[in-house]
Amino acid sequence: MIQFRYESYDNNLYWQLDDVIIKGETGACNPPSKCPSTPNPAPGSDEIPTTPEMGWDAVDDATEYDIYFGDTDDPTLVDTVEYPAWGTPNMLYPGTTYYWSVVPRNGCGEAVGCEVWSFTTQGDPCVYEISPTSSGFPESGGTGSIDVTTEPNCPWQAVSGTPWILITGGTSGAESGTVTYEVEPHTEASSRFANLTVAGLTHTVYQTGVQPPPCDAFRVLPGGYDSRSGLRVEIQVTSLGNVEEYTAEESLPAEWGITDISHSGQYEAQNHKVRWGPFVDGDPRILSYTAIPPDGATETGTFSGVLMVDGQTQVVCGNIEVSPGDPHPADTNGNWLLDMDEVTAYGNAWRTGEIWGGGPNPISIGFVTRACEIWRVGEAYAVKTTDDPPYQPR
Repeated sequence: MIQFRYESYDNNLYWQLDDVIIKGETGACNPPSKCPSTPNPAPGSDEIPTTPEMGWDAVDDATEYDIYFGDTDDPTLVDTVEYPAWGTPNMLYPGTTYYWSVVPRNGCGEAVGCEVWSFTTQGDPCVYEISPTSSGFPESGGTGSIDVTTEPNCPWQAVSGTPWILITGGTSGAESGTVTYEVEPHTEASSRFANLTVAGLTHTVYQTGVQPPPCDAFRVLPGGYDSRSGLRVEIQVTSLGNVEEYTAEESLPAEWGITDISHSGQYEAQNHKVRWGPFVDGDPRILSYTAIPPDGATETGTFSGVLMVDGQTQVVCGNIEVSPGDPHPADTNGNWLLDMDEVTAYGNAWRTGEIWGGGPNPISIGFVTRACEIWRVGEAYAVKTTDDPPYQPR
């Protein structure tokens, strides 16, 4: 005997012929046909607890429900659940109107046209104050705190708007409390600022950049040197105010000599250092000496020094290097001597407008007259960067 059975469920058709089951699709797949109509809390209700349990009538052909929730009449999707009940993840604000909607869905889609409901929580609206509203920190960073003042059952959160400020305590609360935070060290010269949002209010954190060291002594070097003459070095000490004493120390390049030390400074040849002081006042001074490069020197000379004020040491700032200067353009063999033939050729080029190797072009009358002056007083010359042109007879 042949047995035959027909069934229809889960949007498919099934035939059974003896022990063989045949499945056939109906071609129909429909999303939920309706929306919930009996929400709890009821639409427009008030005095609802700030931690409500929310529910709605089940929809037969729904497999899950999308929950839209917020404090505006266009709530956003916040959760999806399988059963017709939901609880807010955080305490709600007292005396506040909230909007919500439930949209049923299944494997074929979601219901359309679902209503947005509203309810108002019990209690007076929360009022928040924070103190202080701003803080300042040095480049090294540090820790800070913000006091939050509000009524019980008034929830709040603290959020940092930047990775260099870390909230270490009081990230949230439901009454008055304190937020603590830590500011990381700053490694750049420019200052920076960022905001913390606490209970919806703004606390601004300012931080200074890396501060340059104090500069109460500034070194002045000429723009270049030649190995046939010395160069004047100045250490310009500013007014130091009310100090007990200060000293200064300067290190010369190796193999360089020294002469003409001002203010009774003493030279220590073994360590290549010159020392001044102690001075028992804070008056400004220009400490100076003449540094003498070795004959034939072609290397850059490097200088360093320190100023010690009442036991505190600071580096002498300003120029630290000086390189060999360029010979006068008329000195075609670069021996730092201007003979008659060189000066004559240079003068003729100036008169005829000739382009001269090494510049400046056109040739400046100042360079011509300076070349003549150097030749007249003995041919030898040196760089003097404070002059224009930067040469002087030696």
